[in-house]
Amino acid sequence: MRTFWKNYPTLLLHRRALSSQKVIVDILKQSTEIAAEFKHTWVSVDHIFLALLDNLDAWPRKVFSVFNIDLAGAFTQIVTYLSDSETSETHTPPTKPVFTVPNPGALSDVASFKVLSQYASNLTQKVLDGKIDPIFGREIETAKLEDILNRRKKNSAILLGEAGVGKTSIVEGLAQRIVSGDAPLFLQNKIVFSLDLNTIVAGTKYRGEFEDRLNKIVEEAKHPNVILFIDEIHTLAGAGDAEGSLDAANILKPALSSGDITVIGATTYAEYRKKLF
Repeated sequence: MRTFWKNYPTLLLHRRALSSQKVIVDILKQSTEIAAEFKHTWVSVDHIFLALLDNLDAWPRKVFSVFNIDLAGAFTQIVTYLSDSETSETHTPPTKPVFTVPNPGALSDVASFKVLSQYASNLTQKVLDGKIDPIFGREIETAKLEDILNRRKKNSAILLGEAGVGKTSIVEGLAQRIVSGDAPLFLQNKIVFSLDLNTIVAGTKYRGEFEDRLNKIVEEAKHPNVILFIDEIHTLAGAGDAEGSLDAANILKPALSSGDITVIGATTYAEYRKKLF
Protein backbone atom coordinates (compact mmCIF):
# COMPACT_ATOMS: atom_id res chain seq x y z
CA MET A 1 0.00 0.00 0.00
CA ARG A 2 2.85 2.34 0.87
CA THR A 3 4.44 1.59 -2.51
CA PHE A 4 1.16 2.45 -4.27
CA TRP A 5 0.89 5.89 -2.63
CA LYS A 6 4.56 6.54 -3.33
CA ASN A 7 4.01 5.94 -7.06
CA TYR A 8 0.55 7.56 -7.15
CA PRO A 9 1.72 10.92 -8.68
CA THR A 10 3.50 9.03 -11.46
CA LEU A 11 0.45 6.86 -12.08
CA LEU A 12 -1.77 9.96 -12.17
CA LEU A 13 0.45 11.65 -14.75
CA HIS A 14 0.46 8.44 -16.78
CA ARG A 15 -3.34 8.33 -16.73
CA ARG A 16 -3.54 11.95 -17.85
CA ALA A 17 -1.11 11.25 -20.68
CA LEU A 18 -3.18 8.26 -21.79
CA SER A 19 -6.32 10.38 -21.61
CA SER A 20 -4.77 13.09 -23.81
CA GLN A 21 -3.58 10.48 -26.28
CA LYS A 22 -7.09 9.03 -26.50
CA VAL A 23 -8.54 12.49 -27.20
CA ILE A 24 -6.02 13.03 -30.00
CA VAL A 25 -6.80 9.64 -31.53
CA ASP A 26 -10.54 10.33 -31.35
CA ILE A 27 -10.09 13.74 -32.99
CA LEU A 28 -8.04 12.26 -35.82
CA LYS A 29 -10.61 9.52 -36.37
CA GLN A 30 -13.41 12.07 -36.42
CA SER A 31 -11.51 14.24 -38.90
CA THR A 32 -11.45 11.33 -41.36
CA GLU A 33 -15.21 10.94 -40.92
CA ILE A 34 -15.72 14.66 -41.55
CA ALA A 35 -13.61 14.42 -44.71
CA ALA A 36 -15.78 11.51 -45.88
CA GLU A 37 -18.93 13.58 -45.27
CA PHE A 38 -17.58 16.24 -47.62
CA LYS A 39 -16.63 13.47 -50.09
CA HIS A 40 -12.97 14.38 -49.82
CA THR A 41 -10.30 11.79 -50.47
CA TRP A 42 -7.80 13.47 -48.14
CA VAL A 43 -7.69 14.83 -44.60
CA SER A 44 -6.54 18.42 -44.19
CA VAL A 45 -6.04 20.85 -41.31
CA ASP A 46 -9.58 22.11 -41.93
CA HIS A 47 -11.09 18.69 -41.22
CA ILE A 48 -8.99 18.33 -38.08
CA PHE A 49 -10.03 21.81 -36.91
CA LEU A 50 -13.72 20.92 -37.26
CA ALA A 51 -13.09 17.78 -35.25
CA LEU A 52 -11.44 19.91 -32.56
CA LEU A 53 -14.50 22.17 -32.46
CA ASP A 54 -16.66 19.12 -31.85
CA ASN A 55 -14.55 18.11 -28.83
CA LEU A 56 -14.48 21.31 -26.83
CA ASP A 57 -15.27 19.44 -23.62
CA ALA A 58 -11.72 18.13 -23.78
CA TRP A 59 -8.48 20.12 -23.55
CA PRO A 60 -8.91 21.98 -26.90
CA ARG A 61 -11.23 24.48 -25.17
CA LYS A 62 -8.27 25.78 -23.14
CA VAL A 63 -6.15 26.12 -26.27
CA PHE A 64 -8.81 28.13 -28.11
CA SER A 65 -9.40 30.39 -25.11
CA VAL A 66 -5.70 31.21 -24.83
CA PHE A 67 -5.57 32.36 -28.47
CA ASN A 68 -8.97 34.11 -28.25
CA ILE A 69 -10.35 32.34 -31.33
CA ASP A 70 -13.86 33.14 -32.60
CA LEU A 71 -15.12 29.56 -32.72
CA ALA A 72 -18.45 30.32 -34.40
CA GLY A 73 -16.81 32.41 -37.08
CA ALA A 74 -14.08 29.84 -37.65
CA PHE A 75 -16.65 27.05 -37.98
CA THR A 76 -18.69 29.00 -40.55
CA GLN A 77 -15.67 29.94 -42.67
CA ILE A 78 -14.24 26.42 -42.72
CA VAL A 79 -17.55 24.77 -43.59
CA THR A 80 -18.11 27.33 -46.36
CA TYR A 81 -14.64 26.68 -47.74
CA LEU A 82 -14.98 22.89 -47.63
CA SER A 83 -18.41 23.10 -49.25
CA ASP A 84 -16.98 25.09 -52.15
CA SER A 85 -17.22 23.38 -55.51
CA GLU A 86 -13.47 23.71 -55.97
CA THR A 87 -12.88 21.35 -53.05
CA SER A 88 -15.35 18.79 -54.30
CA GLU A 89 -14.81 15.11 -54.82
CA THR A 90 -13.19 15.73 -58.17
CA HIS A 91 -10.47 17.88 -56.66
CA THR A 92 -7.49 16.03 -55.27
CA PRO A 93 -4.32 17.76 -54.05
CA PRO A 94 -1.78 17.30 -56.84
CA THR A 95 0.91 14.75 -56.21
CA LYS A 96 4.32 16.36 -56.35
CA PRO A 97 7.00 14.69 -58.48
CA VAL A 98 10.42 13.99 -57.04
CA PHE A 99 11.76 17.15 -58.66
CA THR A 100 9.54 19.93 -59.97
CA VAL A 101 10.08 23.64 -60.43
CA PRO A 102 7.51 25.64 -58.38
CA ASN A 103 7.31 28.27 -61.10
CA PRO A 104 8.21 26.92 -64.55
CA GLY A 105 8.97 30.42 -65.76
CA ALA A 106 11.67 30.96 -63.15
CA LEU A 107 14.35 29.00 -64.96
CA SER A 108 13.59 30.81 -68.19
CA ASP A 109 15.63 33.64 -66.69
CA VAL A 110 18.73 31.46 -66.96
CA ALA A 111 19.09 32.48 -70.59
CA SER A 112 19.59 36.08 -69.46
CA PHE A 113 22.51 35.11 -67.21
CA LYS A 114 25.03 34.95 -70.04
CA VAL A 115 28.10 35.73 -67.93
CA LEU A 116 27.14 33.41 -65.07
CA SER A 117 26.37 30.63 -67.55
CA GLN A 118 29.88 31.07 -68.94
CA TYR A 119 31.82 31.15 -65.68
CA ALA A 120 29.59 29.23 -63.28
CA SER A 121 27.82 25.88 -63.07
CA ASN A 122 24.04 25.94 -62.66
CA LEU A 123 23.40 23.53 -59.76
CA THR A 124 19.65 24.00 -60.05
CA GLN A 125 19.68 22.83 -63.65
CA LYS A 126 21.94 19.91 -62.71
CA VAL A 127 19.35 18.77 -60.18
CA LEU A 128 16.64 18.96 -62.83
CA ASP A 129 18.82 16.95 -65.21
CA GLY A 130 19.40 14.29 -62.55
CA LYS A 131 23.15 14.91 -62.47
CA ILE A 132 23.26 15.37 -58.67
CA ASP A 133 22.52 12.44 -56.40
CA PRO A 134 20.01 12.96 -53.56
CA ILE A 135 21.57 14.34 -50.37
CA PHE A 136 20.59 12.90 -46.99
CA GLY A 137 21.44 13.67 -43.37
CA ARG A 138 22.18 17.39 -43.66
CA GLU A 139 18.89 18.73 -42.29
CA ILE A 140 20.41 20.76 -39.42
CA GLU A 141 23.09 22.41 -41.55
CA THR A 142 20.62 23.13 -44.34
CA ALA A 143 18.12 24.69 -41.91
CA LYS A 144 20.82 26.99 -40.49
CA LEU A 145 21.89 27.94 -44.01
CA GLU A 146 18.31 28.79 -44.97
CA ASP A 147 17.95 30.98 -41.86
CA ILE A 148 21.00 33.01 -42.89
CA LEU A 149 19.82 33.36 -46.49
CA ASN A 150 16.50 34.71 -45.21
CA ARG A 151 18.11 37.82 -43.71
CA ARG A 152 17.43 41.18 -45.34
CA LYS A 153 21.08 42.18 -44.96
CA LYS A 154 24.21 40.14 -44.32
CA ASN A 155 22.43 37.26 -45.97
CA SER A 156 25.56 35.47 -47.14
CA ALA A 157 27.01 32.39 -45.46
CA ILE A 158 30.29 30.55 -45.26
CA LEU A 159 30.63 26.80 -44.70
CA LEU A 160 33.69 25.77 -42.71
CA GLY A 161 35.06 22.25 -42.56
CA GLU A 162 37.93 20.05 -43.56
CA ALA A 163 38.23 18.85 -47.13
CA GLY A 164 35.81 16.06 -47.97
CA VAL A 165 33.32 16.53 -45.12
CA GLY A 166 30.51 17.51 -47.50
CA LYS A 167 30.39 21.30 -47.66
CA THR A 168 29.47 21.26 -51.33
CA SER A 169 26.88 18.56 -50.65
CA ILE A 170 25.02 20.96 -48.34
CA VAL A 171 24.67 23.47 -51.17
CA GLU A 172 23.64 20.74 -53.59
CA GLY A 173 21.05 19.63 -51.04
CA LEU A 174 19.77 23.20 -50.88
CA ALA A 175 19.41 23.23 -54.67
CA GLN A 176 17.47 19.96 -54.47
CA ARG A 177 15.11 21.40 -51.84
CA ILE A 178 14.51 24.46 -54.01
CA VAL A 179 13.73 22.38 -57.09
CA SER A 180 11.51 19.91 -55.22
CA GLY A 181 9.54 22.74 -53.61
CA ASP A 182 10.52 21.70 -50.07
CA ALA A 183 12.53 24.87 -49.40
CA PRO A 184 10.94 27.83 -47.57
CA LEU A 185 8.80 30.18 -49.64
CA PHE A 186 11.46 32.88 -49.91
CA LEU A 187 13.79 30.40 -51.62
CA GLN A 188 11.27 29.24 -54.22
CA ASN A 189 12.46 29.86 -57.79
CA LYS A 190 16.02 30.67 -56.69
CA ILE A 191 18.83 29.56 -59.00
CA VAL A 192 22.08 28.35 -57.44
CA PHE A 193 25.23 29.02 -59.47
CA SER A 194 28.57 27.48 -58.50
CA LEU A 195 31.29 29.95 -59.49
CA ASP A 196 34.52 28.60 -61.00
CA LEU A 197 37.20 31.13 -60.15
CA ASN A 198 39.85 29.38 -62.26
CA THR A 199 37.71 29.81 -65.36
CA ILE A 200 37.37 33.53 -64.64
CA VAL A 201 41.12 34.00 -64.27
CA ALA A 202 42.01 31.83 -67.27
CA GLY A 203 42.83 33.78 -70.41
CA THR A 204 43.08 37.20 -68.76
CA LYS A 205 46.06 38.91 -70.37
CA TYR A 206 45.52 42.61 -69.92
CA ARG A 207 45.14 44.73 -66.83
CA GLY A 208 41.52 45.21 -65.89
CA GLU A 209 40.25 42.24 -67.87
CA PHE A 210 39.72 40.10 -64.77
CA GLU A 211 38.02 42.98 -62.97
CA ASP A 212 35.70 43.49 -65.92
CA ARG A 213 34.65 39.83 -65.89
CA LEU A 214 34.04 39.77 -62.16
CA ASN A 215 32.09 43.04 -62.21
CA LYS A 216 29.79 41.59 -64.87
CA ILE A 217 29.30 38.49 -62.71
CA VAL A 218 28.43 40.66 -59.72
CA GLU A 219 25.89 42.61 -61.78
CA GLU A 220 24.12 39.42 -62.85
CA ALA A 221 24.35 38.00 -59.33
CA LYS A 222 22.35 41.00 -58.07
CA HIS A 223 19.27 39.40 -59.60
CA PRO A 224 16.97 38.51 -56.64
CA ASN A 225 16.69 34.88 -57.80
CA VAL A 226 20.43 34.22 -57.87
CA ILE A 227 22.44 32.49 -55.14
CA LEU A 228 26.17 32.35 -55.82
CA PHE A 229 28.19 29.44 -54.41
CA ILE A 230 31.97 29.87 -54.26
CA ASP A 231 33.92 26.78 -53.28
CA GLU A 232 37.42 27.38 -51.92
CA ILE A 233 36.37 30.97 -51.29
CA HIS A 234 39.73 31.76 -49.69
CA THR A 235 41.24 31.80 -53.19
CA LEU A 236 39.39 35.07 -53.79
CA ALA A 237 42.04 36.84 -51.72
CA GLY A 238 44.71 37.68 -54.26
CA ALA A 239 42.89 36.27 -57.28
CA GLY A 240 43.44 38.52 -60.28
CA ASP A 241 45.76 40.69 -58.23
CA ALA A 242 48.21 42.49 -60.43
CA GLU A 243 50.02 45.78 -60.28
CA GLY A 244 47.45 48.55 -60.22
CA SER A 245 44.44 46.24 -59.98
CA LEU A 246 42.13 44.94 -57.26
CA ASP A 247 41.84 41.33 -56.16
CA ALA A 248 38.53 39.45 -56.35
CA ALA A 249 37.76 39.86 -52.65
CA ASN A 250 37.87 43.65 -52.84
CA ILE A 251 35.64 43.64 -55.93
CA LEU A 252 33.00 41.51 -54.20
CA LYS A 253 33.18 43.28 -50.85
CA PRO A 254 30.87 46.27 -51.60
CA ALA A 255 28.10 44.05 -52.99
CA LEU A 256 28.45 41.61 -50.09
CA SER A 257 28.39 44.25 -47.36
CA SER A 258 25.29 45.91 -48.82
CA GLY A 259 23.48 42.60 -49.27
CA ASP A 260 23.04 43.19 -53.01
CA ILE A 261 24.23 39.66 -53.75
CA THR A 262 23.73 36.40 -51.89
CA VAL A 263 26.84 34.26 -51.61
CA ILE A 264 27.55 30.90 -50.02
CA GLY A 265 31.25 30.28 -49.54
CA ALA A 266 33.10 27.14 -48.52
CA THR A 267 36.61 26.74 -47.16
CA THR A 268 38.64 24.95 -44.49
CA TYR A 269 39.31 26.22 -40.98
CA ALA A 270 43.01 26.73 -41.74
CA GLU A 271 42.44 28.74 -44.91
CA TYR A 272 39.70 30.76 -43.21
CA ARG A 273 42.06 31.81 -40.41
CA LYS A 274 44.90 32.46 -42.83
CA LYS A 275 43.14 34.34 -45.63
CA LEU A 276 39.73 35.56 -44.45
CA PHE A 277 39.63 36.00 -40.67
